[in-house]
Amino acid sequence: MPRYCFDLHENGVVHRDDVGVECATLEAAILQAKRVLPTIAADEVPRDGEHKIYTVVVTDEDGSAVYTAYAFGEGRVRGPGGVSGGDLPALRLGPVPRQQIVDTPGGMVG
Repeated sequence: MPRYCFDLHENGVVHRDDVGVECATLEAAILQAKRVLPTIAADEVPRDGEHKIYTVVVTDEDGSAVYTAYAFGEGRVRGPGGVSGGDLPALRLGPVPRQQIVDTPGGMVG
């Protein structure tokens, strides 16, 4: 069964997956990337006023990038002491604006 690695790119810092996961097909690896990305982004909620771009680059056994997924996180403290007023914390996950995506040899990153 083919092994795929899931490298995490977070605001220019790359966390390499040196172990990988066996997946029966490329489609299974893509599904795995789609599942893991929101979990990573939710666990790494940005601090007040911070913006983060999370990118998972899936590579095959040859090290070639075969799929890339993105999530954009923004944290804002609301209420006294927060930058945006109001009274509730917020996290926004969604597509990365195109002007923030950069093409690199390992895949496109934010």
